[in-house]
Amino acid sequence: PEFPFLAMAPWESVPSAREVVAQLQDMLAAHGHTAAHFAGHSFGSVVIGWVMKMSPSSVVYATLMEPAQFLVIKADMITKVLFGTPKSGYEVLIRYF
Repeated sequence: PEFPFLAMAPWESVPSAREVVAQLQDMLAAHGHTAAHFAGHSFGSVVIGWVMKMSPSSVVYATLMEPAQFLVIKADMITKVLFGTPKSGYEVLIRYF
């Protein structure tokens, strides 16, 4: 779905995360599906995160492109990512690959 409220101009009626997830579920049902591969870029990755959290059975695969962009403004996050010591195998994997 398109999100007209994502614009440089103020928007009076912004749907909640639950409303967006319900609309995506309705879209899937209208086309005869119960789940799908979702791909999201930038803010779209946030929307896919909502679906993954609120309706995990609707997500077969998820592709998130540039999802960390929203955390760049947090100085402590940048410091941790760039200079912190990895604490798990996953963090090592993310750091070097």
